[in-house]
Amino acid sequence: MRNCELVGLADLATASEYVRNTEIAYLNDLVSRGVSGFRVDGVKRMPPEDVGAIFGALRTVPGRARSRTSSRR
Repeated sequence: MRNCELVGLADLATASEYVRNTEIAYLNDLVSRGVSGFRVDGVKRMPPEDVGAIFGALRTVPGRARSRTSSRR
């Protein structure tokens, strides 16, 4: 279930360079303003190569090293 409309909301075309670059620029702007992490609820429905391309291009995010499971210890 990767190409669908969820509750009537169309997917972003994350394979598009324009969409990727727009997302990367927005997320990097948030990082420059002090955001220290992101929650991406729909990531399970995004192609892994798109997620890797977007998050791999981000500037270093403070606190990024903690995984979901390690934060519960």
